[in-house]
Amino acid sequence: FHNNHANLFGKCSTLHLSDMGSKHSENTIDAVEKALEFGADMAEIDLRRTKDNKIVVFHDQELSCKTNTKGLVIGHTYDELKKLDAYYRLSFDGGNTFPFRGRGVGEIRELSDYIEKFSNTPFHFNPKGKSRAEVEALIPYLALMTKEARRRSYFWGNYRQYKYIKSNFPEFGPYLTNGWQSLQCLNFIKIWSKALEWSYLPSYCQNYKNITIDVQEYLPLGPDKLSSIFFKHFIQLWGYNVLHPFEMDKLKRSKWAGIITPKIGSVNEKNR
Repeated sequence: FHNNHANLFGKCSTLHLSDMGSKHSENTIDAVEKALEFGADMAEIDLRRTKDNKIVVFHDQELSCKTNTKGLVIGHTYDELKKLDAYYRLSFDGGNTFPFRGRGVGEIRELSDYIEKFSNTPFHFNPKGKSRAEVEALIPYLALMTKEARRRSYFWGNYRQYKYIKSNFPEFGPYLTNGWQSLQCLNFIKIWSKALEWSYLPSYCQNYKNITIDVQEYLPLGPDKLSSIFFKHFIQLWGYNVLHPFEMDKLKRSKWAGIITPKIGSVNEKNR
């Protein structure tokens, strides 16, 4: 279950989840294990800092969209978060029923539990807080990983945080843009699609070397055309929100660097 747009205003996407065949909510250890079982190279995990400066794997800033309490994650200690039911408000019918209540107690876990469970496994880290304190708290956890796992890991988020990580661990893997960071560039491509034929990229498209593209919005432009222009500028492309096997096949043929999908079980059918 992927909770895309939880916010502070009560508009909780957890009330309108689609059943994708899994019985595990996003960011849980069981969900990561299932993703790896289905053939994922790594799992993207969202990170939050707690009141007592621990790093937990949890998407939302506010707790009421998922759990049986209210308040900010940063306003609670890790011991308090462990007692909550992380599945309390998961619903498939607009909040009429909550079939997994009671199963999520203890599912908000510290990052060290994941690193210990999946030793030598890379992660796609996505700190949701963008402060220096957030990344400083993250450093001791990254030190628990093997050097090889850090080398193969990826980072989504604030670029200054990424540079701080690289200053501590020079071997750490690539930085990927998120949708907001690449929006200006992709809007240019979308509006001025003729640029794909000209092989022209404005300077703000060349700030990053790994760009994530939402395939549901931009795939109609043609993966070959997109790759031809970006590759000439030594920029790798990653397909985000890949939902179907044919989309993955198209990107693979066009030599995109990889895909990011919430539906690994159906996209990678051979591992089902």
